[in-house]
Amino acid sequence: IVRRARPYFETAGSKFVGRSDDWFTSVIEAIRGEVQLLSELPRAAELFLDSTPELEVEAKGFLENPISRPVVDALVSELSNSKQELLAPEVEALMKKIAASTGVKGKALFMPVRAVITGKTHGPELKLILPLLGREAVLRRIGDLKKQAGLL
Repeated sequence: IVRRARPYFETAGSKFVGRSDDWFTSVIEAIRGEVQLLSELPRAAELFLDSTPELEVEAKGFLENPISRPVVDALVSELSNSKQELLAPEVEALMKKIAASTGVKGKALFMPVRAVITGKTHGPELKLILPLLGREAVLRRIGDLKKQAGLL
């Protein structure tokens, strides 16, 4: 799939050029379940390239829920205080830590985190997204998306 997808990315433009093969393979693995056609992959991969994604209406609704504020604040605190790079096991541990500190679980935990990082309510698993974006980019996105949601 990765080999067959590369021409679609090359056609999509320069923002995909120069990315490492490992990054490209990881992105394909993260988004392949989100699309039906190879030609849809570059658009789905923009999630990993846009520095400030658009906040969808449904995602904004999750962020406006009062229970979401402590979750987002705990996420920012944990990411800001950690110097550890985000890998899948660390993301899972991070989510458990946020759940323990806020008492929020399930959809009420994961949806605000997804919304404040991606601006969307659907997409690849967080443990796939966060390592590809990196801690600094995630923190920047959180600030930008909180602004879009009117939470700052």
